[in-house]
Amino acid sequence: MLTVHNIGYHGAFWTPDWHLLNLEWAYFSPEWLEFYGYINYLKGGLRTADAITTVSRPTRVRFRRPRSAAAWRASSRARRCVTGILNGVDYTEWNPEHDRFIAAAYSVDDLAGKAACKADLQAAVGLPVDARVPLLGIVSRLWNRRASTC
Repeated sequence: MLTVHNIGYHGAFWTPDWHLLNLEWAYFSPEWLEFYGYINYLKGGLRTADAITTVSRPTRVRFRRPRSAAAWRASSRARRCVTGILNGVDYTEWNPEHDRFIAAAYSVDDLAGKAACKADLQAAVGLPVDARVPLLGIVSRLWNRRASTC
């Protein structure tokens, strides 16, 4: 499954890096990974993924618009089933109020179980279990401004 977060960030690299992929040159074509002379990973992913999701239903709609996604529609034209899932998570299933996979339940109104979850996570990843130490999680884009793009 390939999840498209932003159609504008598609992993385009210059052709001299092709040898790093260890792929036959036949895959550097408009049908596979070539996009206006660049190697394009998103295009290759769209072409080969078993399923395609986007991070929301509105993104799914934008993804299908000819103006915003013309290049990608060509590589995924036969793939009529693009699913939009809010940030890739179904919050009715992954809800800390009734998630059976976490150490303790908690909610906005009752945060008591959150400390047990934090301690369990610290122990699971080999960190010292310490309620005084902050534990942060970030969902973000990694982007290199200097990377080649087309």
